[in-house]
Amino acid sequence: MKFDMKKLTPKKKKLIALIAVLLAAAILATVLIVRHKRNGGEDFGPEGLEVVMVDQQDLSESISVTGRVASRKVMAVTSDLSAKVKTLNVDLGDHVKKGDVLLTFDISDVEEQIKTLEKQLSNEQKLKAREKSRLQKAVDQAVADGNAAVKEAAAEADKAYKVWARTAGDPEAEPEEVDEAESAYYAAEKAVNAAVKEGNAAVAAAQEAMEDAELDTGEDKEDSSKELAKLYRQRNNATLKADQDGIITQLNVSVGSTPEGTLMRIEDDKALTIQVGVKTKDIVRLEKGMQAEITTEAYPDETFGGMVTKVVNFTSSDTGMAGGDMGDSDSGDGYRADINIDDSEGLLLGMNVKVKILLKEGDEAMAVPYDSIMSEDDGAYVYRVVPTDEELSEDGTMKGTVEKVKVIPGEASDYYTGITSEDLAMGDYVVSFPDMTSEGETVDFFVSDSMDFSEELEE
Repeated sequence: MKFDMKKLTPKKKKLIALIAVLLAAAILATVLIVRHKRNGGEDFGPEGLEVVMVDQQDLSESISVTGRVASRKVMAVTSDLSAKVKTLNVDLGDHVKKGDVLLTFDISDVEEQIKTLEKQLSNEQKLKAREKSRLQKAVDQAVADGNAAVKEAAAEADKAYKVWARTAGDPEAEPEEVDEAESAYYAAEKAVNAAVKEGNAAVAAAQEAMEDAELDTGEDKEDSSKELAKLYRQRNNATLKADQDGIITQLNVSVGSTPEGTLMRIEDDKALTIQVGVKTKDIVRLEKGMQAEITTEAYPDETFGGMVTKVVNFTSSDTGMAGGDMGDSDSGDGYRADINIDDSEGLLLGMNVKVKILLKEGDEAMAVPYDSIMSEDDGAYVYRVVPTDEELSEDGTMKGTVEKVKVIPGEASDYYTGITSEDLAMGDYVVSFPDMTSEGETVDFFVSDSMDFSEELEE
């Protein structure tokens, strides 16, 4: 769609002109700010056209993030014992070894409960033994009484049988006498069966009474035993020891306090990692195994090697962070990555660091800043400044003539683009911002230090 300037009202023409002026001012302000930051913020440098010297550049692609040194092994010290702290052997920042006594609890109340419950269980066991003995005697007596009754009834039945047999064999006995003897025998047999049944019932009742007593005392004993076992565990946990080497980085107890939750935290300062925040646009390019370079203000002349060991590519809706607290990290949109350090000697827990993560390996090649390259219908070009006078003026600039040079862009990195050209050579001066000049112009120019502004612009 094309705009017909003739159809625009004077008011709209003024608005478009104002927007154009503001855009030009914004571009100029950006250039001046970048130059100002490059010069340490003290002044804006020479008043001239900025150029860079064509040179070999590393065309690797990377992202820069910030983070802090953290421990890979963090232990929270807790206890389920509700008691006052009797002794505290550590302070915040102390180094401890695995097995060191951290604190002890005052468990005098627990000891009293143990004594009381042990005595109670002992008395209950004595009572149970006496009751069991009494009930066993009742069972034994029921067995003895049943046997005696059956034996007596059997003896009576035997006598009745003999009388019946003798009467039935006597030729002089009357039939009525024989019938009476027979009836007496059968009555005696029924008495035997009744004695057996009654004896068995008495024994079963005695045994049931003993089993019921054992069940009741067994349930009571189980409850008491569970409570006593709990008290024993509390007594055994009255002394807390360190389960790993490290530094006390959190301490929530004092002598005389009755703590709850996490009592203290131990972080292993020999097993270090870097936790960094990652921006949304970068998290999708980050992968486990990528190499990293780590720097910190504590060691300005030293670079630590590292490797990405974990990429947390989600954010928490509650905290806005990905799986943990990033401390003082000011980069990232809630995503996170962990960087393993090749040699962490000298680094301390909590140190703020800068990390450059290598996304793509690149070659050394002739390159210029990507902003220096102009794309036109017939190809790509840069503006080269040919010095007409190499003597520096008082304001730090030189004079030169601007000319247009054709280039073929190649591999690109974060800031530089590799180029090939038959007419451009190492050491030539190329205009940083070609929109600020035109071909054939004679200009005052100064050479920038060709630093990579990407990190400063990210901040």
